[in-house]
Amino acid sequence: VILILTKYYHTDMGKVLESSLWRSSDFGTLYTKLNLQPGIATVIDNFYICSTNKKKIILVSSSHNDRDQSLFISTDEGATFQKQPISFFVETLLFHPKEEDKVLAYTKEGKIYVSIDLGKKWNLLQERVSKDHFFWAVAGVDGDLDLVHMEIQDPTGGYRYITCQIQNCSDKTMTVPFAGSTDRDSLTVQDDYIFLQTTSANRTKYYVSYRRNGFVQMKLPKYALPKVTKINGNIGEEQTKTKGENNPIALEIG
Repeated sequence: VILILTKYYHTDMGKVLESSLWRSSDFGTLYTKLNLQPGIATVIDNFYICSTNKKKIILVSSSHNDRDQSLFISTDEGATFQKQPISFFVETLLFHPKEEDKVLAYTKEGKIYVSIDLGKKWNLLQERVSKDHFFWAVAGVDGDLDLVHMEIQDPTGGYRYITCQIQNCSDKTMTVPFAGSTDRDSLTVQDDYIFLQTTSANRTKYYVSYRRNGFVQMKLPKYALPKVTKINGNIGEEQTKTKGENNPIALEIG
């Protein structure tokens, strides 16, 4: 099955006015335009496919007046969809890497909601979360698969790295693995590694945690400004390789 989403974006209005979702079940030989709501124009912002079960798909749609938003949920590779109204506006969705019915939703206000039933019911997990800096637990590394790693803004305006469980995430239950504030948009969680950075008195320090052990300061070439891109050998051609025998890490040096 192949799904293609087409959009008509109005430059002056700064938004998508029309969209169409096309579906093929014969490797792209023929496509059928899906009609999600007969008689009602539906604008689809994006769609997300579960990596562990490709039959499960969630569409994010908005009304023309941008006053409400809905999800369309499929469990049969997009052959049929069920509409699910929601009370928040989705910026992006993130499926759990192992448990196919668990999903995180990030809103434009920096809030994260969690669903354990493929988007039918949602609960607020955390607020003031940095966009693209929240991560599901990694199987075989994190002891609890219901754990979420997040970079959040604290009441003082600084940022910090926290973890908490999706069943109960409050100030009393969250864990702070790194003592002190971190730089905004610096948290990266990938496989065995967690990276972050701190800046004080115009001096930036970079830290790494391996297999969830304590953070240690990274030793880097003088004047190097690294950006972690890929880890454990998944290195693109455009990236600079910095490789140690026991701790292979790819860094982009600029």
